[in-house]
Amino acid sequence: MKFKLDENVGRRGQTLLVSAGNDVTTVREQGLWGAPDQEIFQRCQAEQRVLITLDHGFGNVLRFPPRGSSGLVILELALQATPNMVVERLRELLAVLESQPLANARTGSSSRDESAFITAMTRSERIRGASSETRGVAGEVA
Repeated sequence: MKFKLDENVGRRGQTLLVSAGNDVTTVREQGLWGAPDQEIFQRCQAEQRVLITLDHGFGNVLRFPPRGSSGLVILELALQATPNMVVERLRELLAVLESQPLANARTGSSSRDESAFITAMTRSERIRGASSETRGVAGEVA
């Protein structure tokens, strides 16, 4: 899968995702540190990358519509999250994505008629997104 890590995810997260065979770039590597969220989202769309972030602002589907993107992952953590906690959430995300991959991330598609997923990892580990009628999987993850 193709991922872009927001500035709040860290290098250890990049190392983990790359070691799992993913194509990963970071906001920092591309000189987007401190860039507006809209600019980061548009760059992800252009590059057909799934954005992984801790920033709940990306959960606003009116500003960041899932359609036309490869996907968006918002990792939920405690307010005082440590780098180890971020890496553990990414491990959990990789396990979930093995059984329920993001529809557009698999194909690299950003077609407006396909619905990408917004994924929020919480204590109950859920994936929410498109209805079951669209390509992909939505619903609770154990």
